Amino acid sequence: MVSYSTVEKDAILIMRKLRQEILRTPKKAYEMIKVLEKDKKFGSDPYFSCVVLIQKISALTFLGDHDQIKAIIKKVYDMVAAIDNDEIYLEGLIRVGVAYFETGDSEQAMRLYTKAHEKEAKKGNITEISAIAYNNIATLYYLHNKFDEAKFYYKKAYDVFEEQHLIDQNNLDNFGLYVYMLAYLSITEFKTHNNEQAIYYLNILDNIGQDDIPDLSIPIYKRLKVYYYRALGEKQKAVSASLEILDLFHENKDYFMISQFLLEFYEHGMALGIDEGELIKVITDNLDIIGHHASDNELRNLCLIILQYAISQNDDDLMKKYYNELSRVMVKVEQENDVKKSDLIDLYIDLSHKKKDVRLIAEQNDKLNELNDEIRTKSIKLKQLYDQSRIITRIGQKITALSNIDSIQRTLNKEFFALMPFTSMALFTKLHDDDFVASYVYDAYDEEDVIKIDLNDKTSICAMVIKDGKPRITGNLHEEDYFILKDGESIEDQPNKSAIFYPIKYDSVTISVLVIQNIEENVYQKHDIALIEALEPYIAIAIVNWRRSNFLGEKIEGLKKDKKELKKLLSYHRRLSNIDLLTKIPNRRYFKVRLDKLIQLAKKEKMLLHLYMFDIDNFKVYNDLNGHIKGDEALISVVNCVKKLRQSKNTMLARYGGEEFIAAEISYSYDEAFAKAKLVCQKVEELKIKYNDGTDDNLTISLGMLTVNYDNLEDVEFLLKEVDKLLYQAKNTGKNKAACKLMADGE
Repeated sequence: MVSYSTVEKDAILIMRKLRQEILRTPKKAYEMIKVLEKDKKFGSDPYFSCVVLIQKISALTFLGDHDQIKAIIKKVYDMVAAIDNDEIYLEGLIRVGVAYFETGDSEQAMRLYTKAHEKEAKKGNITEISAIAYNNIATLYYLHNKFDEAKFYYKKAYDVFEEQHLIDQNNLDNFGLYVYMLAYLSITEFKTHNNEQAIYYLNILDNIGQDDIPDLSIPIYKRLKVYYYRALGEKQKAVSASLEILDLFHENKDYFMISQFLLEFYEHGMALGIDEGELIKVITDNLDIIGHHASDNELRNLCLIILQYAISQNDDDLMKKYYNELSRVMVKVEQENDVKKSDLIDLYIDLSHKKKDVRLIAEQNDKLNELNDEIRTKSIKLKQLYDQSRIITRIGQKITALSNIDSIQRTLNKEFFALMPFTSMALFTKLHDDDFVASYVYDAYDEEDVIKIDLNDKTSICAMVIKDGKPRITGNLHEEDYFILKDGESIEDQPNKSAIFYPIKYDSVTISVLVIQNIEENVYQKHDIALIEALEPYIAIAIVNWRRSNFLGEKIEGLKKDKKELKKLLSYHRRLSNIDLLTKIPNRRYFKVRLDKLIQLAKKEKMLLHLYMFDIDNFKVYNDLNGHIKGDEALISVVNCVKKLRQSKNTMLARYGGEEFIAAEISYSYDEAFAKAKLVCQKVEELKIKYNDGTDDNLTISLGMLTVNYDNLEDVEFLLKEVDKLLYQAKNTGKNKAACKLMADGE
């Protein structure tokens, strides 16, 4: 935990008290700050001076005194940047950021909010400061009508409150922020047409209750209710709630919020089908009251709405009044909005043409919006085409560098999925001067099979494409044309249904056919043909290069035979590597591979897994007395005896090492497995293999058996250790017996 000096603690305490007072009564808080500026510590104590100036700029923000804010904002920011106390520094970034925003510098505000959040993140201690930063970033996006971005940051602020348990109804600052953020989160959900989620957040506020919502947050809560009534189509309730909000703003003399909400009021009214004349009457009545106190940007937009309505109604008086008002506003904001007052004067120089001119502006604005949407759509398409072009070039460069058809097909199979989805792929090529084309067929998991097509088969789509050189798309393949592929045990004999058959040509001659298939119906469209068409020259060059390096058909046949023999040899060596050469049963390594598959089957069928580990008692003594040849014969006899007791294909036996063996099976009965364990011990003893040590003792085994439920099979190594313990339990308690255990869930 951070340790602060007494001076720092005193300064932080003053900062928190002033923050609370600003929320309650900004004017009173500002008078307190002026008294503190006369204190002897102001100017000498950097912590005290910094917190006083931070809260001074915060109070001025609440009071709307932009001139004073601009006069001191640089000084306050420099002091905050130099302070070495994290809490004061973060508070300063947030308050100065708000001040920058209120005085029109949104970019600087965004930078300070982001810096505050990043400072919190570096500390690894996400607190209320992060929530404030996220909330303020979201508000900037909201005011610029970027509602998706605003919703994203309001949600991050909400998550911080919920995950860090920051909600404190006794803390006005904290709880007011929570309600404000939650209300705007709900509004942005409404604005992005996600009404169900919006109502979810609204219900949270309803559960808090209006009586418990801080006074400063009541207006935003009521604005949220208007969105709710609009979503339900309750026109009268929406209008009543809107008028209540306007009354509340007038009561608080919050002119900025009045002008902002009038735009919302118009939007709600038009969406609900309220008469536009009634809406314009409410807007003009309110503008007459607030006069020049309205926000310039909102006033400009309201004037444009009124002017458009006035022109549609031939209301010259209303038009003249708000044309003059619009001209006044544009003088103040002409640079920001890139519009000059002279442009407006030229536009309205002749009132007889005013309707046509304004309508033309509206039409041009609509066309501009349509053009922007079209440009955005085309930009996305161009980006997609650019990405596809890069992929095609990459694939082309790879395959043209290869001289082996198998490598070409494997590369296509691996890379082509980035262009379009498929279940299987084949590149059919004529290998000999006969009436067949052949291909390795690859699925999306790179599993291969070999397919041959008879060119004289008049029902084969592939044969048709080779003969007439025309591409084809089908969404419902016949059985003759689909490739049956297997992916382990998850897809077995499942036919492909959609396909593209595309001829690969070189010098206008079809030399191959690329076939892309999918198990879903009607997957491919004409635009997919264009992608293959772009890739065709590369494939053609790759095939020609391969043919030139493998022009003798005999070599191809030889390669096939060699490959077949190699597969046989590899298969033989693979079997040898998996089998114990003495007993002809799986070895320890292969047992673990098979065990994994048996475990998956047990989980799928919800069965029990039984592990048996047994070992021949006193086998060293037997070897010493009878020799290793007899010892080997004894091992084989014991294995053959145990193998006869297997009752299903879900049982396997393996040599674990030396005279130690392991078996596994799955079933639904512990009792049957328990009986089998005892039976194995009995049957081995009944072999009557004598020790020849002067006694009449027979060779015996000790066995450990562990039964585990299907939902407790995650740690295989642990299970093997447990069954090994049971084996040694049997040995240590007399041998020639079975020690069995049913593992409890969670053990």
